[in-house]
Amino acid sequence: MRRPEPLKAGDTIRIIAPSGRVNPADLEYGLTVFSSWGLSVEMGRNMFKSRDMFSANDEKRLEDIQDAINDQNVKAIICARGGYGTNRIIDKIDFTAFEQSPKWLVGFSDITVLHSHIQKQYNIETIHGPMAKTITRNSQESAIESLRKALFGEVLKYKVKGSPDNIPGTATGIITGGNLSILYSLIGTCSEPEWQDKILFIEEIGEYHYHLDRMLVSMKRAGVFEKISGLIVGHLTNMKDPEPGMQRTMEETILEHVQEYGIPIAFKFPSGHEQENLSLQMGSEVEFIVGKEEVELRFMDNKGDEKDFFSMRRMIVAGAVMVSFFVIIWMLYSMVLKKYL
Repeated sequence: MRRPEPLKAGDTIRIIAPSGRVNPADLEYGLTVFSSWGLSVEMGRNMFKSRDMFSANDEKRLEDIQDAINDQNVKAIICARGGYGTNRIIDKIDFTAFEQSPKWLVGFSDITVLHSHIQKQYNIETIHGPMAKTITRNSQESAIESLRKALFGEVLKYKVKGSPDNIPGTATGIITGGNLSILYSLIGTCSEPEWQDKILFIEEIGEYHYHLDRMLVSMKRAGVFEKISGLIVGHLTNMKDPEPGMQRTMEETILEHVQEYGIPIAFKFPSGHEQENLSLQMGSEVEFIVGKEEVELRFMDNKGDEKDFFSMRRMIVAGAVMVSFFVIIWMLYSMVLKKYL
């Protein structure tokens, strides 16, 4: 996976709204935070035009994200909010400039479409984290600081409270995922994540319990859970369960479908649709350590990959030198033999 260059003071970021309607007043605090980090903040030209439930019609939302991707002065793209609508435009986005010069893309919820598509098609990391609208005076400082660290190239390491429902264990792998409803909707498309050996993160908001169950059943039938090496369950916010309901907890429903695969599972990880929304570098390799009392999630800093690359290159060069040496010795030996035979 390729990691975009870290931001530095003076860099320009662009706020766009590829999904739901945006009220300019809702962005004020978030914009103040970004400016306090020394960043120059620009806004998408069409993000306040509003069409139906969207920030603008499909063409204008597409125009804003394409402009942000193509503008080489823009070093990071931060979504204003989630909602619905990114899947309506994903197949029309030209990622050529993004692939040639990766930049951080930030968001969660409906923005899961972009995280998954970029990871699957281009092997580039993105940030599942707070957006311009969701950064408010009520946000946990830990969440805001986690986004700053992710954007500015500091290593993310989390140690959070565990849960009695956790399935202890350790796993390493590339982290993928996001909003469960979105992931479920991507199955069978060119944006569906590669599940094999991944650490899967899921979160959800406002769904019925039986909807959660249905999505998990479909993902199980699609072979998702037999492929992943770990599961992180983030916020399950404002979930509903009408009478008579499922007669169980959300955790029990998730365990029913995933526990049999013997992978570590962590519940209540502080990321998703709540004020403590810790940033996750999607596509990054992580170490995932789960206990009943505590959970650790450590993101690799890419230096290890670089070290491994150079170690491998040294081994290849050394091997080539040794082979060349023995070839020369054999040639000399053969010449000597021919002289005396």
